[in-house]
Amino acid sequence: MHAKRKPPRLVLLALLAAAVAIVAWPSPKALSSTTSQSAHVTAIRPAVDDGPGSVILTSALKQAALHRTTLTAAVQPAPTYTVRSGDTLSSIAQHLGLAWQVLWWANHGLVKDPASITAGWVLVVPPAAPVPGWLASAANAAIYPAGPAIVVTAASSAPAPAPSAQPAGSLQTYAQGLLNARGWGSQFGCLNGIIMIESSWNIFASNASGAYGIPQALPGSKMAVAGADWRTDGDTQLRWMIDDYIGPDYGSPCNAYAHEQADGWY
Repeated sequence: MHAKRKPPRLVLLALLAAAVAIVAWPSPKALSSTTSQSAHVTAIRPAVDDGPGSVILTSALKQAALHRTTLTAAVQPAPTYTVRSGDTLSSIAQHLGLAWQVLWWANHGLVKDPASITAGWVLVVPPAAPVPGWLASAANAAIYPAGPAIVVTAASSAPAPAPSAQPAGSLQTYAQGLLNARGWGSQFGCLNGIIMIESSWNIFASNASGAYGIPQALPGSKMAVAGADWRTDGDTQLRWMIDDYIGPDYGSPCNAYAHEQADGWY
């Protein structure tokens, strides 16, 4: 009578690999885990490399970890933001706590020109990150392929005209007069750069945060110190912006514009 033959060691290891792969399959609660594939494999990989069977086991573990990573990504879609009328890329980024360049780069397949966004677009919201030099250059180039360094982000209703160092139009002429009176006559380009980002000279520009008007005062009622007609009069809004806000808080329009460029708000 012959003794029963023991299964080869390789087969036993293969069966063990299959069992571990089943155990490694995530439960519904585990689907929310963000454990990386490499960390997962490192945590459960045998400490001793035991020949061909160990190769099979490691392969099975990696396959299980890959399934786990894929499923986690599938059940955790990236957050999104739907553009509303009056939004600018800068105002959206400020609301989300992002640099506008980072928000643009995450959506540059949709947002070809950061100066022109459209209500109804659904933007992917990326993680917050610093703005490296290459991204700042790419964002500027997307607005002005051959143009000036001033960064603008227009309201969604229409593309913004290029910011100018010289005033054009009644509101702009009035703003230039206010700047001249303060000795800032040469800083219209900086003031215009801020306004193009915030409101594109729209007296009635508003967003969900409560910011309002040409300067995007938050809340808009702050501008009442410059005139009771702050809701409807661009001159009143400009007086508040230049005399009551930029002057006391930043010392000059170019200082305020530098802050806008660095932080996405002023």
